[in-house]
Amino acid sequence: MLGDAKGEAPGGYLHLNSECEIIGRRESSMGDIKFGYDFWYQPRHNVMVSSEWAVPNTFMPGFDLEEVRHLKYGRELHIWDFKKREPVESIYLGEDALLPLEFKFHHDPDSTPGFAGQRSVQTSFTGGRTTPASGNGKR
Repeated sequence: MLGDAKGEAPGGYLHLNSECEIIGRRESSMGDIKFGYDFWYQPRHNVMVSSEWAVPNTFMPGFDLEEVRHLKYGRELHIWDFKKREPVESIYLGEDALLPLEFKFHHDPDSTPGFAGQRSVQTSFTGGRTTPASGNGKR
């Protein structure tokens, strides 16, 4: 969910069953995460990574580059403890890394490297991470 019912932060992630019925929220807490968007997970490594976009009240009137400069769009990736459903680390991608829209791990469930797709640059995060808070991703 990109925002709440009023179009403001925070959003969150829906938890669906095998019939695609909503059974609740996926996260137990959004922590300090300002924006939500996409996520990818590696349950064998107990890790989920989520990306950011913006809240509906920001993008619904139309895209305005000035709002990017005023930090109304995301610039972080968030590392989650998959089992506890809570964020454990956020990675600020810098001033040039605008709108980190996606993060994808390799399709091999034993693999840990991943790739972040952003609006302004492409960033590859690699490393031997096996726990959510190891913080050894490289840009």
